[in-house]
Amino acid sequence: MNDYENEMNSQQQHKMDFTNDDATFRQLFKIYDPEETGSIKTENFILLTQNLIDENNLTAAFDLNAVVNDLDPFNLGFINYDQFKDGISRMTSGAVQRDNINSKNNDLFSDRFINSQNFIDDKEYSAISSPISDQTFGEYDIDEKPSLNLMNGKINSSETDEEFDQFGMGIHEISSNNKKMISSSKSFSSSYDQSLNKKKMLRDRSFQSLPQHGMGDFEESNKFSLNLESINHDTIENFEKHLEQNEKKINELTNQIDTLLNDKSELSFQIDKIRSEYLKIQEKYYELIKVNDSNLELEKKIDQLNKENNQLKDEIKHINFQWNEERTNFLKKSKEFEEQLKSCKIENSKTLQELEILFKKNEECDEAYQNLNDEYSKVANENKRLYNEKENAQQETNRELEEYSRKILALENQVHELRAKNELLENSVQQNSLKDYSLTSIPNLEDEKLNYQNINVETVNRKITQLFDDEQMISSTYGLVAGSSLASEMETSSTDDLLLKLKEEQQVNGRLRDYIDSILAKIIEKSPDLLEACIIKK
Repeated sequence: MNDYENEMNSQQQHKMDFTNDDATFRQLFKIYDPEETGSIKTENFILLTQNLIDENNLTAAFDLNAVVNDLDPFNLGFINYDQFKDGISRMTSGAVQRDNINSKNNDLFSDRFINSQNFIDDKEYSAISSPISDQTFGEYDIDEKPSLNLMNGKINSSETDEEFDQFGMGIHEISSNNKKMISSSKSFSSSYDQSLNKKKMLRDRSFQSLPQHGMGDFEESNKFSLNLESINHDTIENFEKHLEQNEKKINELTNQIDTLLNDKSELSFQIDKIRSEYLKIQEKYYELIKVNDSNLELEKKIDQLNKENNQLKDEIKHINFQWNEERTNFLKKSKEFEEQLKSCKIENSKTLQELEILFKKNEECDEAYQNLNDEYSKVANENKRLYNEKENAQQETNRELEEYSRKILALENQVHELRAKNELLENSVQQNSLKDYSLTSIPNLEDEKLNYQNINVETVNRKITQLFDDEQMISSTYGLVAGSSLASEMETSSTDDLLLKLKEEQQVNGRLRDYIDSILAKIIEKSPDLLEACIIKK
């Protein structure tokens, strides 16, 4: 029993390791895809798989067409790694399913054969060796063909085996179309293995605990009871011991039968559960049929989409052709543009050099302009200073000249009055014959006149010398002679000469004013910025 379980577990573990080992799948996928492109053509997959099946004589174990339909349901012609892994898992799970079903059928057959053979051997042995078969096993009805209670009636084990076989084959057929069906079939196989192992363990325990002499025949026990009085005391003691042993063994057998009944109820519950699972699987199968119908519709739609894709591919080819032509034209234009850019770069380099030269010249001009501006500001400041001094001097001279002219006019009026008085006096002297008095009075008047004139001349000279102390300023501004010479001239000149000189000086001042106004007008017309800069700096 232990060897059988170890062998089954090792086989299942080997197959599960094969299905779950990703490295193994990678190695297999590399056999189909030596160039490691990530996908396999469906034709190559079919050829290589068919060769492997033929070499290993696995034609009956694998349904290659069903696997290919599952891997490539839309007939695209390519299989990726995930689809390949699913396909190999389906193939291996299908092989495990059929191996399990065959092994279960063989185990059931061997189990029933061993049970029936053991009961027959026990009966034959008990007919020979058991002296009390009517007391030990008479109350138990142990048939050669065991049966199982299911639902409200009894079902023979042969009928259950046929149902198991049909159910297992049905699950196998469904598992080739859907992965969920495979998982349910595996759960059924595992539960069935557990129930089978329990039956074997109970069978071994029951038959190991049976006595070697088993149940006897009723006729032999009666003969033994008739001849009981002829047995001596030693044989009676041995027989009593043998009875005690048989009672113990009977108790053990009753316990074993109770456990068998419990196991039978558990098996009936499991079979009910399996039937409910079978109904669920059947519903899923019908749903799968509906899914297949929808898949057919999807395939039709996919065909239409493929046609549309082909049309789109043709359009894309046409567009690509046009795009290539445009691309060639664009490349030509880009080359021409690059040549133009090169020529423009050369010209730009030349212009940059010229601009650098111009910038240098401009900087030099800026420096020169700055220097000129500084000099002009100095000259403007000096001119302004001189202009202010000239204005002040002109205002002062104008004021003094006005005073001089006013005094001179007053002197002239006095002279005219004196002349008129003199004439009147002369007339009066002539009339009154006062010649002596006239002779003495006239010189006195002339002396007074001269004294008055001398006082006025001295005051005028003093004013002029105060105004024109700086000979350089007077000579640079008005172009006149030095103040000392002017004073000497004024001492010797008369009032008429002084008036003429004052008029000439006024004319000179007017000409200077006109000259300065013309210079300012030209500056305003030609370079007003220069005038503004000078004003800002001031």
